[in-house]
Amino acid sequence: MSMVRIEKGKHLIHKDDAQEKLEIILQGRVNMIVGDEVIPLDTGTIIGIAACEKQRYCCDYIAAEDTVLMEYPYKQVADLEKLFAEQPKYATVFPMAAVKQANTVLNYYGKRTELAKKLYSMGVGMYRDYKYLCSKYDLTEKQLMSMEHLVPLEQSYILEEWKQGYFQALAGKDMQSVNAFLGTDFAVGIGTMLYAGKVINEVLAKMEGVRDYLHYWQDILLEEGGDDLFQLYFDLEIRATRKGADTSDIQQRMEKLMEFIHVSELYDEKFVRERFIEYEGYDFTAIPEEEIEPEIEAEENAAEAAQAELGISPEAVSDPLAYILEYASYDAEKIEEIRKQIATYRDLPDIYSTDDHVRKLRRSIAAVYYEVYKAAIKRALQEQAISPVLRMFFDFGFMDSGLLGEEYTEQLYAVAERLSECNSEHVYTMYEWLKSIYIGKNEPSKNEFDLDYPAYLADLRRNGTITKKEQEEWKDDQWKKVEYEIENMFTSSNRAVYGKISTFIPILCEYDIVNSVETMLVTAARINEALDKIRSVDFSIFYRDTTFSDPAHDITREFLKKEVLPDVILMPNAGTKAMMWQETAGGRRDTSARFLFPVMTAGNLDELMLETAGRFRWEMCRKEQGARWNDIREMSLTSEYYDYVQYYKKNHDLSPEAKEKLKNALWKAKNNYREVFVKDYQVWIKYEAKGSFRMNRVARGILFRYCPFVKEIRDSLKVSPMYQEMIQKYDIIIGREKRHVALFEDKYRKAGGELTEEMIVNKEFYEM
Repeated sequence: MSMVRIEKGKHLIHKDDAQEKLEIILQGRVNMIVGDEVIPLDTGTIIGIAACEKQRYCCDYIAAEDTVLMEYPYKQVADLEKLFAEQPKYATVFPMAAVKQANTVLNYYGKRTELAKKLYSMGVGMYRDYKYLCSKYDLTEKQLMSMEHLVPLEQSYILEEWKQGYFQALAGKDMQSVNAFLGTDFAVGIGTMLYAGKVINEVLAKMEGVRDYLHYWQDILLEEGGDDLFQLYFDLEIRATRKGADTSDIQQRMEKLMEFIHVSELYDEKFVRERFIEYEGYDFTAIPEEEIEPEIEAEENAAEAAQAELGISPEAVSDPLAYILEYASYDAEKIEEIRKQIATYRDLPDIYSTDDHVRKLRRSIAAVYYEVYKAAIKRALQEQAISPVLRMFFDFGFMDSGLLGEEYTEQLYAVAERLSECNSEHVYTMYEWLKSIYIGKNEPSKNEFDLDYPAYLADLRRNGTITKKEQEEWKDDQWKKVEYEIENMFTSSNRAVYGKISTFIPILCEYDIVNSVETMLVTAARINEALDKIRSVDFSIFYRDTTFSDPAHDITREFLKKEVLPDVILMPNAGTKAMMWQETAGGRRDTSARFLFPVMTAGNLDELMLETAGRFRWEMCRKEQGARWNDIREMSLTSEYYDYVQYYKKNHDLSPEAKEKLKNALWKAKNNYREVFVKDYQVWIKYEAKGSFRMNRVARGILFRYCPFVKEIRDSLKVSPMYQEMIQKYDIIIGREKRHVALFEDKYRKAGGELTEEMIVNKEFYEM
């Protein structure tokens, strides 16, 4: 044994290091680092007891201040028996130090589980009160989509209460009682120590689930995009004040919410301060009614001028449903029939009902919507000039201001006049996407049976639905291609992207808007920003191998890396989901993938993009590997991951906790291996890249081989024992690739060739 002094901030122990000693804190304090949780251990606590079961440390330990430790060699239980025989006083000291650590960890864990329970209770209670207050003030409820999925902490993450009580009682014993209990039998002391270590390991495994729960659901109360309960109450107080109501009950609940947000310490202090200052400094009495009228008048004049410029009569805009139906060549009788259907739906006592008659009404309205959509867009594509009202219909699913509400209709109209913000080289609103097919820029997507347009025509020909002549004519008929896209990709994915399949209708409704239209709008800039966040971590995600050949300069075949960004199609709804529809646009692997997103969303766009990117990673590998995508003899992302998930029970590299966690993940994913991978990919990008280690070593190894981090992140992780070996191997492989590229370029230059842009991009890839 020896005494050591440790300076503040020094890393004493790294997670997964082999255990060689036990240490007792004589003076100072040490932080036990579990993921991003910090558990302070004080004087009299033993360090390393949790490692005894597996002879490997389960977390990191860092000196929180200048610290003095007493170290004792330890590799097996016999070392404790020998120590206690030589120094009988330690037979009491060591077990009590272990009990103290277990009690400290259990107390910390107890506070976190209690916080998770309070978070759930706060979310449910505040949302219930919000609905009550909306009813009280006769104001329209704004929905918080994430509340539909809020669930309490899983029971599997909750430790039995008696274990907490057991160590708490032991830690509270006086030394006389402890000596009488432990000093007479070394086996009792050793058993107490080992049991303390076992329980600590159990708690740390459960704490990971508690931590994930808190990180995921904390956005319910306060979220960066403003899609949270705080904003709901903020907006409610503004609207109630405008009606001249006494808002003291709203303020009381806001104070309660703000107090919890502050005390919970779940949120970034600067972010919390900014949101609180915005609320506390807001003048709820500003903009009295007499000042609003001139602004409204000016807006109305501007709107009327714009309408006149487009040749739209004020009467048509005041009844947009009739205007859209007339544009689609519907007569007065048919218009009235559709109007009655929509009015029936609008007047339902429960718009979320799943009764048979309501489901039939939704199906009927959906059929009308797609029928009108086809007729209207065919005319629009031919005329190439459309009004803002038609833009609202084509790109947002708007048809009836009664269903959407006057306030949101006005907001949508304003947005429709600047829809260029939602379009870019790789981002399309639905109108622009169908237009790109009509003019031949893009080919139609595959349908839900994985048939592209030519294969679909061939299938119709085989079934006798069309003749061979019609097949040839339709092959180059641009409108038929648009029609195919609407009837297949559009109709099937529109419902899925919306999210709530059982209550879906394609017409935009007021209850779909849970924030302002402006806030929910998915612009091209937001899409590109979400993509760039992933590319800044997983740099190779959209790179493909392309073939380069130049026999004139002695190059018969060379593979070059090329980045192919996905096309993102914005579906005309206010949805909560996103989809990876196709991993490539056609048979060639260097064509863009197709991602589907709602044009408005209350969800976290970064999360939606990350989930979609994970599915792309999996499906792209499947496409490249073909029939052997799950054959472990052909090493690939999908084959290795498939093997890892399928045979996890026999994998000796997985701890019992890791196996149990994977078992639960499979259950949640309904045994879908791809979805288990997607969850791991999300953890890979969000946490592992930042040094918050949450994956087991097997999954981490697979992800690093096929989805390596960008160089800057790799460099920051080199100090971690969990990554050192992997990064060293990666550097060796990349070094070989760089030498190959240098030899290839040298050979090409000597043969008289000049480096192309593709070659430069390929070279830069290996520097990332």
